[in-house]
Formats: sequence, C-alpha cells, structure tokens
Amino acid sequence: MSVWHCDLCGSERAQPFSAHTVRCSDCSLVATHPTPAAAELQRRYGSGYYAGWDGGGARALLWQRRLDIVRRFLPSGRILDAGCGAGEFVRTARAAGYEAEGTEFSDAARAAVRDFPVYPGLAEAPGPYRAVTLWHALEHTPSPTDILSQAHSVLAPGGLLFVAVPNLESYWFNAAYRLAKGKRLELYTPKTKEPHLFHFSRQTLRRLLDKTGFPPLLEGCDVPDADWRYRLSDWPARALFRLTGVNWTTTLFSVCVADDLSRMT
Repeated sequence: MSVWHCDLCGSERAQPFSAHTVRCSDCSLVATHPTPAAAELQRRYGSGYYAGWDGGGARALLWQRRLDIVRRFLPSGRILDAGCGAGEFVRTARAAGYEAEGTEFSDAARAAVRDFPVYPGLAEAPGPYRAVTLWHALEHTPSPTDILSQAHSVLAPGGLLFVAVPNLESYWFNAAYRLAKGKRLELYTPKTKEPHLFHFSRQTLRRLLDKTGFPPLLEGCDVPDADWRYRLSDWPARALFRLTGVNWTTTLFSVCVADDLSRMT
C-alpha cells in the first residue's frame, strides 16, 4: 500500500477502517486509500455519471430547497458552486437572480455546460464571490484542505461557505441498509458509482473547517436526498436530531463565515 499522509493533520499513521479505507491514528479522519489516479477519476466522472441529471421533478425541488437555505443568509449576489456537476444548482440560482458560476473537475461535465461560466477549479475562478457552495462535492476531492483553502481565497471579506457531505456516523441508515440488503454498506469500492475519497464525521468536518478559516456559524443536516426512499429511511434519524441535536442522519451541513486568516495561528 502507498504511504499514508493525512490531509487534515499531516500524520503518517493510520489503521485499516473498512475495505479500501483507513482511519488516521491521530485525528480520526477516514479516507479511501490509496487515492485513485486523476485519469481514473476522469474516467469515472464521464458523461455516463451525469445521465439523468436533468433538473426535473424531485431533483429540482432538492436544488430549490438548498437555494432557500442560501437565501436565508444571502438574498442576492455573486456565488460560486464548487463541483457543480451538470449545473443544476447554478441554473436554479441564476433563475432566482444570483450571479452564479461553477467549477467542475470532470472534463465531460464541464464541456456539456454552455449557458454559464464553469472553471476547472477554484484556483481559476475569478473572485471575489460572496458565497461558495460545496453540495456533496468535498468528499470527492483528493485534498479537502486544498479545496477549502482555495475557497477562502476567492471569497470576499466576510464571505459565506455552504458545505454538505455524507455523514460517516449515519448509524440508522447503515442499519436499515444492512437489514434490507443483507450486507454492510461499503464506503468505497473500485466499482462504486460514487467514488468518495473522504468520509467525514461531525468532529473531523468541524476540525477541517476550523483549520482552513471557516469556523461553523451553523451546523445541521442537509436537505434529504431526491429519492423518496432515502428520505423515508432517514426520517427517524432526522427526528432524533431535531429532538436531541445528535446527528445520525445521512448528511452533515455547515454554514461558515470566512475568518481572517491573518489572525489564525
């Protein structure tokens, strides 16, 4: 196995966690290891990955609900959707009057977007922006620390970050999956459609945000998945969260205000 180097704390010590994943011995970040090569990731994020992402029906409602969250904190302005995929959220935001743009790693997805500016990465995006959104994109990146640092650099002073990722501690859904399928839900397999490279708990996500100058202003769970079956299976965990604040739902969500990095030690 290739040498482990933790993206969060820099440790070189890790223990096997599940098939194809390890947990950092020092900060507990869980990651897919080894990381697939960039060429392999491009292949897996080809045009077939985005088939059916047409923005209609339940998926359109999903993006609208996420935009409603953004609107609570930022009624208008220039925003950047990092990891915009086929562009549904950007189009939803632009239709609502935002000056919205996107970034996308996938060459295939980027080539298919012709109705708004989309850049290969945050480093190429012409800031400043008033907000950056990362809707289930951070877990797909080879270095979340780099992505969040770049997000900080393109934000205007006091800019906002909206980030949502899958929750490693989704105990209720994992139990339901095992009961229904008769097997454990794997975090990563070489054939999975969703190649997640990092797997966050509430604690590791918070530590990552603090490290990169994004102390959370609000923490919670993301809008449920577009598929009603996933929403239904997640309902008991969401009820638990509302009653106790314990997050065993399938998602983690944070709203952050970019801190002044010059004041950070």
